[in-house]
Amino acid sequence: MKTPFVLFLALFAALSAYADTLRPHARIRTIWVHAHNMTDSVYFDHSMNNVRFYLTNDELIPTDSVEYRIWLKGADEGWITPVEKDWHFYSDLKPGEYTFKAQCRLTDGKWGPEIVRDFTILNPWWRTTPALLAYIIIISGITAYIIYLLRARMKIRNQLMLERKNQLFKNELVLHASREFRTPLIIIRSTIEKLKNGNDRLSPTDIRHLRASSRSLMQMVEQLAGYGEPGVEERQLQKEKITENTEAPVNSDTYAVIAVPDVQLGEVLKRDMQKSLEVVLSDGSDISRIIEEKTPDAIVLDTDLTEINAYTYLHKLKTDPATADIPVVLISTFDNSRSLLRAIRSEADDYLAKPFSCEVLTAMVIKNIKAAREKSTNPPDNIISRKPVYENKNDKQFLAKLEKTVNSHLGDNDFDVNALAQALEMSRVQLYTKLKELNGMSPVEYLRDMRLERAAALLRDSNLTVKEVRDRVGMPDATNFHRRFKEKYGTSPGAFNQS
Repeated sequence: MKTPFVLFLALFAALSAYADTLRPHARIRTIWVHAHNMTDSVYFDHSMNNVRFYLTNDELIPTDSVEYRIWLKGADEGWITPVEKDWHFYSDLKPGEYTFKAQCRLTDGKWGPEIVRDFTILNPWWRTTPALLAYIIIISGITAYIIYLLRARMKIRNQLMLERKNQLFKNELVLHASREFRTPLIIIRSTIEKLKNGNDRLSPTDIRHLRASSRSLMQMVEQLAGYGEPGVEERQLQKEKITENTEAPVNSDTYAVIAVPDVQLGEVLKRDMQKSLEVVLSDGSDISRIIEEKTPDAIVLDTDLTEINAYTYLHKLKTDPATADIPVVLISTFDNSRSLLRAIRSEADDYLAKPFSCEVLTAMVIKNIKAAREKSTNPPDNIISRKPVYENKNDKQFLAKLEKTVNSHLGDNDFDVNALAQALEMSRVQLYTKLKELNGMSPVEYLRDMRLERAAALLRDSNLTVKEVRDRVGMPDATNFHRRFKEKYGTSPGAFNQS
């Protein structure tokens, strides 16, 4: 029979084995975040980063008899064991995903099963994907803008360098020209001295030398005044051709008013032009009185007049029925493309760039006087034929291309002779010569005639107003359109529309 001591040992061993097999189940009682119960929440705002976990067990075993251990994956490196209290506090948790694990056991017993709780602390809005995309876009935009500024700065720098090089070239050109000026000036001066010494006649050699010297001086002046702008040069070539076929007016009563600011230039022009017609000089201040006393056959206006604005006065002349038919020729330095373009688009009948030959100016004035007289003597028919005088296969192709090009740009009021020549891949001089040869019209007259014919067709066949028609044919200036239309069709656009 076993003794009581043996029985006690057996009972103790059995109890120990039982205690060893009893493993309590841990449970999260509460999760507190900033005084808020977040036990049932999965997502926490980025500001809710101080978290307190309260633990208990399913068996409700008193805390004094139970030990806990915890592990917050994402914050702890491993298990924290044992935890002296039934709660644990985490502060300043970073945004991200976390997994909280907990176990409990009886004192010195085996750990019970794990409980797992996942939660996420969200990123602040400035760290979200849309915000990052916005940052990328903003940074890219700033970078692109900086690159643009750098390129613009480099472009300006290159332009300045180019201008500096051009300026150096101009200075060298001026120095070279100043040396080249001396030879023709010496010849001219020596000839003048010869006349002053009592010789009243010049030999053919003297005259030849004077002409060659003046020609050289003119060429050098043109080079210095902007290296001879292409438009001005081509226009000058056209003017030189005028003198070949132009004769003086038949009657001696023809006279012209020349308004120039420079007295010496005026005297030179008068001296040379009065061989073909009478000339009255004006500085611009008395030009209206001169015209009222006796209507001139032509007017020459210098755009450098100080007493009046040449373009304003030109418009006044062309809008006054009493002076609208008087041909007006503008003379100017035309030192840039803008001033030249202004003259081309003005209401002037012709223009000439300084320096020029007095013979060319005289021929130009006479040519415009003859044209004005022919127009007044032979009023234009309702339709002016543009049938060419002569045409071969190549000429037909050229005229067809010309008409097609003009028709496709009639509504563009900026489409002028320069644009037409460029579209046809020709120079202005080539276009002028070719068109004059084929149908006797200048490019300016051809463009205007095409626009006026289209205007007449629109007025006749549509319900468009006169203003709408002007816009359709690229002639927005009401005064100029009315005057040109009446010249061509003998009636105003409004009356034509009602006929």
